[in-house]
Amino acid sequence: MDTKEHREPENTSLENRYQHDITFQLHCFDRLLIYGNFGDINLPGRMQYQAHLAGVGIMDYQKKFANSLRESVARRVRERAGELGISIRHVNHGERKEELVAKMVKERGRDPGVVAVLSAMEGCTCYKPVKNRKTGYMELGWSKGKCVHYYIYFIDPEIGLGYLRIPTWAPFRLQFYCNGHSWLARQLEKEAIQYTLADNTFTHVSDPAKAQQMSMELDPQQLMERCQHWASQWCEVYGHWSQIHWSISQAEYATDLVFKQPALLGELYQSLVRTAVCDIDAASIYRFFGKNLTVASSQEVASRLDTRVQGTRLKHSIGKQAIKVYDKAGLVLRIESVSGDISFFKHYREVKHRNGSSSKKHASMRKGLFSLGALREQMEAVNRRYLDFLSSLTDHTAGRTDLHRLTQTKETENGQRYKGLNAFDSQDWRLLQILLRGQHTIGGMTHRQLQVLLPDWSSGKLSRQLRRVRELGVLKKVAYSYRYYLTKLGKRLLVAIAQLKNRIIIPALAKA
Repeated sequence: MDTKEHREPENTSLENRYQHDITFQLHCFDRLLIYGNFGDINLPGRMQYQAHLAGVGIMDYQKKFANSLRESVARRVRERAGELGISIRHVNHGERKEELVAKMVKERGRDPGVVAVLSAMEGCTCYKPVKNRKTGYMELGWSKGKCVHYYIYFIDPEIGLGYLRIPTWAPFRLQFYCNGHSWLARQLEKEAIQYTLADNTFTHVSDPAKAQQMSMELDPQQLMERCQHWASQWCEVYGHWSQIHWSISQAEYATDLVFKQPALLGELYQSLVRTAVCDIDAASIYRFFGKNLTVASSQEVASRLDTRVQGTRLKHSIGKQAIKVYDKAGLVLRIESVSGDISFFKHYREVKHRNGSSSKKHASMRKGLFSLGALREQMEAVNRRYLDFLSSLTDHTAGRTDLHRLTQTKETENGQRYKGLNAFDSQDWRLLQILLRGQHTIGGMTHRQLQVLLPDWSSGKLSRQLRRVRELGVLKKVAYSYRYYLTKLGKRLLVAIAQLKNRIIIPALAKA
């Protein structure tokens, strides 16, 4: 019986190293947070001008202008919810909106439409009259406060599950949320491509190549139209002022390696994460983002390993940028880059100057929605650099698998059980030492030769032990002969055991 051995070539990517164990790989946007700002009221001076046009003075701003706007915004949400027969659910402190909505989706199904309308008291930035110390006049300025926010959760026919958040205090900065995996699921359904989506992770796709092509076609124009559609339906002040400017507030981009077996991913993931948390320094984190760590670098760099009920997550961050690696659904190794400020990235684009001229050069990325394509390229490159780094780490997964195979009892198809090897058992160690002798390397060994070296063993006992080590993968038998040779796995095992006992255990006991 010969043994099949799977050994990974050195210095190869994880995808190539585990190509027979990975079902598919997918790059896709995950969470997208988009802000909607009304250009005419997004600054104190502009809001003050709108109040002036309405004939309202600074000191009457709150009572005669801001409060009426607040009441009209809240009234519109209540009326729309009433038309749809939906009760507004207030979310108390400590409750998770995602869990409430997930339960509602499970009950109602995933048909397009409004899922829920939630309200919550949350912090916001608003305006209030303040005294200008230079001029001595009263004017509107920024202030921190709390107001009711409405969350309209929906399942959009184009982008899937998302929400629109509407604050009831000016400047009414809207927040639109969607998920790239949810959007991709909708596109796969249109093409009749079968898939399995666990939370926000694809664990099965019948046509991975087509899915990858689709994920790269997320259209900023389409996304902006969906933002405007929901804002026009639910936000009372939509259309009162100039068109909303939609910008990317936060983006997550995921690279998923989907494995066939949870056991293999579990071993590999723990090995990579425990090694990475020690080997990755500040300079490495900067390089993942395509930057160089210099003396002038001022952004805080951190790495954090969190162990949670769901599993272990390793996170590296530079200011508002981060890279996370974790396992999802027991089958997916996810590398995810996060950007809380996409102007951190630079790319080659046209830059307009104050004098009216323009030129093309590397410049900070604009935050508008139409930077989505350039952002995808930048964040995918971050994931690729991190994945390449993980590929360079020493992977002991195969070693642990081999050790488990050699030391655990094996049961064959006919029900025969063979006890695993124990290097501390005197009989096992004696047999292993004889098998490792150099005289057997070229010509192999036969039952008769081994019987001479083990004169106190009966012929039957020796045969049973040879059968046992063959089943465990230590020996292989040459076809149509009576000769045995050590397998590569057997050689590695015996050398490792000999070094462990002779160089570490015995000297340590002698010192004790």
